[in-house]
Amino acid sequence: MSPVVNGQFGTIDQSAGPVGNWNFHVKSTDATDVGSDRLTLQPGGYTGWHNHPAPVFVTVTKGTIQWFDGGDPICAWKSYTAGQSFIEPALRTHNARNPTDHASEFIAIRLNPTGVPFRTDQSEPNNCHHGKSH
Repeated sequence: MSPVVNGQFGTIDQSAGPVGNWNFHVKSTDATDVGSDRLTLQPGGYTGWHNHPAPVFVTVTKGTIQWFDGGDPICAWKSYTAGQSFIEPALRTHNARNPTDHASEFIAIRLNPTGVPFRTDQSEPNNCHHGKSH
């Protein structure tokens, strides 16, 4: 992981819109960090099982990643390729892997409470043997 930037913003209470049918609101009740990280997974590589204290906005910039959802009863996974984006839900145990023979890269935009680690390592869920990180 290569941190790109991390900013400390105190409490946040911001709204935007409406723009057409779109509205946006973000609010925190305590100091908040907002940051961006660039992550590279080598061929066959894994991130390892972990979760985050808040949603993470992910965009794949190179290659393919498979995202394993440890909170799903069947440990469902979905593939994302360069240009695709998704949200990792808060406190949802997950793992990502590169199923290809070329390096994959993605950018993670994160918001988290100041002073709280962005990532907490977790054990592999019992329902997720196909998402093992060996």
